[in-house]
Amino acid sequence: MRGTLDAAGATVVIQDPDSAIVGNVTLAGGVLELPALGGVLEAGKRLTGHGTVRGPLLNHGYIIGGGGLPLVFHGMITGLGQGVS
Repeated sequence: MRGTLDAAGATVVIQDPDSAIVGNVTLAGGVLELPALGGVLEAGKRLTGHGTVRGPLLNHGYIIGGGGLPLVFHGMITGLGQGVS
C-alpha cells in the first residue's frame, strides 16, 4: 500500500504474507492492523492522527499524533524515522 489511506474511524486490516509497505496513513479514531511480520512506513511518508496501530512497525517516515488524542501502539516501533510527536 504505497498510496494514502484515510482510515477515519474504521478498522483496517492489512493482509500480507510478509511485512507491508505503508504510505501515508491518517487515523481518526480508527485501528490499523498490520500483518504478523509488521509494516514499514516509508521514508518521507506520514502516519498521523489518533487511534490504534497493532503490530510491529519499522519507521522510516514521520509519526505525528493529532486531534488532542493519542496514537496507541500495540507492537514494537523501530527504525530511523522521526519519533512520535
